[in-house]
This record gives sequence, structure tokens and C-alpha cells, in this order.
Amino acid sequence: MYPNIPWIVYISPIIWVFPAFKQYREKFFLFFLIIAVGDPIGLTIIYILKNNIGPIQPLIVSFLLVISVINTEKLKNNWFVIIIVLSTIFMIPIIYGHSNAYYIVIILFHLMIFYKILILFIKKYLETRNIDLFYVLIMLYILLNIFKVNGLVFQFENAKLYHFVTTVFQTAIGIYFSLIKESSPKNLIRINTL
Repeated sequence: MYPNIPWIVYISPIIWVFPAFKQYREKFFLFFLIIAVGDPIGLTIIYILKNNIGPIQPLIVSFLLVISVINTEKLKNNWFVIIIVLSTIFMIPIIYGHSNAYYIVIILFHLMIFYKILILFIKKYLETRNIDLFYVLIMLYILLNIFKVNGLVFQFENAKLYHFVTTVFQTAIGIYFSLIKESSPKNLIRINTL
């Protein structure tokens, strides 16, 4: 027997609105703002059109999330190249037209975000010898998104339960980001070295 999952579909987007407020004026504000508005807009479109828009909404959100984590200076100096590369990747599933192509590009975008956050995590660790829980949780959130999309691509036997469990974990991460700012010392875990 699977849990009744519709409640998490509505609670999770509500929870993810709060990190955008908490992270205001922080480096990842735009990242959290995109997450905050992505699901409510998608759910509203589905409600208005009375039709599922499929993977288009997560593709657009993933595209915007990649742009949100790019260093502002790099974005200013290389905006044309970055936009062309990301737009080309974005267009692949639209041209190809198969839902798995959408999901593969969504996974690719999430891997780009994961890589960027991993680099920031490593730099922070090398500079401070602290593990930054903020970065760890963003990477976990991204990995859970990748796992969810893999569930759609490979159509796991227990996909509904799988989606429920990953969404519960992501909602818990959203609660953390709603309470603790990126710049808070509470994110830092000191690693004692010899």
C-alpha cells in the first residue's frame, strides 16, 4: 500500500516559498526564488489548462537554475557564449520531441548545478577547513532531483513511493533553508585535522 501522496505535492511547493524570503540578499537568493515560483506556476498552468504540461516546466526551471548559479562576473563577461550553449542544450528535447530527451537534458542541467556547488564546497573547505552544510544540502537536493527524474526515465516499479520519499526529504531540506541563511555560522562544521 502506497502513501497518499497528493498532500506532499501541495505542501512541498508551499514550504519552498520560504527559503526565497530567508535567503534574500544572499548569494543563492535567485536559485531559491526560481524554486519558489517554479512549482506554483507549473501547478497553476496545469489547473488552468486542465492538462499536464509534462516535462516542459521542469526543463525551464532547470535551465533557469543553471543560470542562477553561474558567477555574475562570468555571466557578464561570457553571457553570449553561456546563453548560446545553454539554449542549444535546452532546444535538443524540443527538436527531438521525446519525453526522455527532456529528462536527459534536465539531468544534464542538474549535473551542471551539482558540479558548480561541489566546486564552491571544495573551495570553502580548502579555505576554512569547515564543511559547509548549506552546500551539502543543496547538493543533496540536486541529487534527489536527479533521482526523481531517473525514476521517470526508467519507470521504477515503485516510482510513486520513490517520488514520495524523495519529496519528503526535499521538503525537509526546504525547511532547513527556511530557517538558516547561507551566511550563518550554523552551517559550518569544523573538521579537526592532525
